Amino acid sequence: MKKSIFVFNFLPFGHSANPALDTGLFRRDNSSIITYQEAIRPNQSDLAKALEYYNRGIAKRSLGRYSEAIPYYNKAIELNPKMTKGYFNLGISYEYLDDLENAILYFRKTTDLDQGFIQAYFHWGVVTYKLGNPSGAIELYNITIQLDPKMSLAYFNRGIAKEKLKEYKGAVEDYTRTHELDPLNALAYFSSGMVRNVLGDHRGAIFEFDKAIEINPKNHWAYHHRGISKSKVGDITEACMDWTRAGELGSKISYEMIKSHCNSS
Repeated sequence: MKKSIFVFNFLPFGHSANPALDTGLFRRDNSSIITYQEAIRPNQSDLAKALEYYNRGIAKRSLGRYSEAIPYYNKAIELNPKMTKGYFNLGISYEYLDDLENAILYFRKTTDLDQGFIQAYFHWGVVTYKLGNPSGAIELYNITIQLDPKMSLAYFNRGIAKEKLKEYKGAVEDYTRTHELDPLNALAYFSSGMVRNVLGDHRGAIFEFDKAIEINPKNHWAYHHRGISKSKVGDITEACMDWTRAGELGSKISYEMIKSHCNSS
């Protein structure tokens, strides 16, 4: 099963003093864009104009139009070169457009302006991992965790990066910390189960898969791999039951396990 790095969900940064703009921020139709177009006035200060252009970018982003948001963010930082949230949201736009090098460029600029901008380090880590550099991602997640020791997704993503580097014990430690901070992250339990299987801790893996299934009973991979763990500790009957359930949920490979390991009677 291919794992994905989670992306932290965030709210738009900054609200305009103009009530119409604040309304527009959360409207998911073209009227929000029109509101911003009407709002930018030539007699405003550069800082005020920068905020209006930024808000128009946020409105575009709220509609999923990341490429259309970019010119507005660029205009915003042209008018206000110290607008950290403008650089950050440029990075987010490029990240969603899969232009990872530009994403890193703007996350770096964000942290140059504000060394405490937690989400910039986090997303920089996400993008760095996507570029095939798990060691670099770990360094960025380390900074994220130093700034916010309770960000569960930073531990989870760092665990995935450590797993990629075969630092399995460290990965388990990070997944365990994720459990403590976010007990409903089913994928963290699943990931921990996978790593525990690699380490030969099959009973520990069963416990992790139990929790993953408790949270998400439709995850056929959790049943499938719990079946493997159970077979490793000699509980073939329970393993076959798990593979059967995994097959019912859509896992074709689980039926192959049944053919290979389970009695036909």
